[in-house]
Amino acid sequence: MPLLDVQNLTIAYHTRIGPVVAVNNVCFSLEKGRSLGIVGESGCGKTTIGMALLGLLPENGFVQNGRILFENKDLVALPAKALRALRWKKISMIFQAAMNALNPVHRVGDQIAEAIRLHNPEFSAARIRTEVKELLDLVDIPQKRVDDYPHQYSGGMKQRAVIAMALSCKPDLIIADEPTTALDVIVQAQILEKIKAFQRSLNIAAIVISHDIGVVAEVCHDIMVMYKGHMIECGKREEVFESPAHPYTIELLSSHLAIDSVFDFDSDMAENTHSVKRPLMPRACGYAEKCSHADGTCFTDPPVWHHISSTHRALCLKMTHNGQ
Repeated sequence: MPLLDVQNLTIAYHTRIGPVVAVNNVCFSLEKGRSLGIVGESGCGKTTIGMALLGLLPENGFVQNGRILFENKDLVALPAKALRALRWKKISMIFQAAMNALNPVHRVGDQIAEAIRLHNPEFSAARIRTEVKELLDLVDIPQKRVDDYPHQYSGGMKQRAVIAMALSCKPDLIIADEPTTALDVIVQAQILEKIKAFQRSLNIAAIVISHDIGVVAEVCHDIMVMYKGHMIECGKREEVFESPAHPYTIELLSSHLAIDSVFDFDSDMAENTHSVKRPLMPRACGYAEKCSHADGTCFTDPPVWHHISSTHRALCLKMTHNGQ
């Protein structure tokens, strides 16, 4: 049984013009100790999925359909009190933009201690402080910085402090939302190495959300590509990067300057020359207007899943993988 099993998840937001679907019928599972990368451009629904897993959608957001099974418990149906008990203890999150995730008027050590104190009320103050210092050691922050305020930390130190906070209650699943945003490439590499090391040593499952395909290539075992709220391709890292099947995935990979030095594949889609523009039917492929392989049916008919292997599939009417 997987640690996390997301089934037909549809998430919408209430707006003045009615409900707007942000995530449409997404399915995936994750076993303990493995990592899943959710990649796609801004606004495709990546962060919305992460927030839904923790029950942290904004007031106008709601799960319209589907189930989120964590250790065989449906988080969608779980009462708010039970869901709060799971946060940080079982599922934690590295929030996007660590500079804003830390409270500027509280000491960093106190912020890390808060989750430990909440979930372990039997711990003494001395034990909690010792655990906080050990967590700072774990992420290469000197213990003497425990009483510093966030503004006294560099960007990389803030990011590592947020990682320490996410690890504070030894969760089974960590969700990392853009964990290297606004960091220079050297610090990015250090943060990614830390995430990989923690996952291996603590056997933690991880979901890494990023628009940067290089980040998920570095960290994740499995990849899920999203476009306009739809999961359009998923598979093992090697399958998706070495043999991309969906036209959007191929475009995404060809746009990453460093990807050819890591994975060897050819793409004939670097330049989009498709000029057909027509209204899309509600159930049609959302990528049809930009796809050079699209024909008339792509603008009217819903795409279908093609199974390239037992672990690799893509949502498309016109496959480009190996001539299919």
